[in-house]
Amino acid sequence: MIKRFGFWMEKGFLAAALWSMFLTILIFAFMLVLGLPLFKEGRLLSLLTSPWAPGEGQFGIYPMIISTTVISFLSLCLGAPLALATSNPGSVTTSPGGVGRNIAEAVGDYTFPTPCQHCR
Repeated sequence: MIKRFGFWMEKGFLAAALWSMFLTILIFAFMLVLGLPLFKEGRLLSLLTSPWAPGEGQFGIYPMIISTTVISFLSLCLGAPLALATSNPGSVTTSPGGVGRNIAEAVGDYTFPTPCQHCR
């Protein structure tokens, strides 16, 4: 029963991976087909440098790139000092012995019952 469950789990994960791969390839193909006119007309660079003005027929992503850069920089300026101010500094000390010493010490502290009362 467990082998059958494992078999179906394996097949299910394989199907999910193949479906994900298929959708990724489909999205890539869709973007490539719709983006071919930009490559054919040589307008790819103008897409990156032109402003966003849909009324004038300009659909550049330059403003998005600039705003993303500014927001990332401002987040870094706010987040880095906050992270450093709230971090909990610690220290590391080392001592000889390690795990074996700790186990031996713990066993040495334990009192074992003995079958003979006179052996203590």
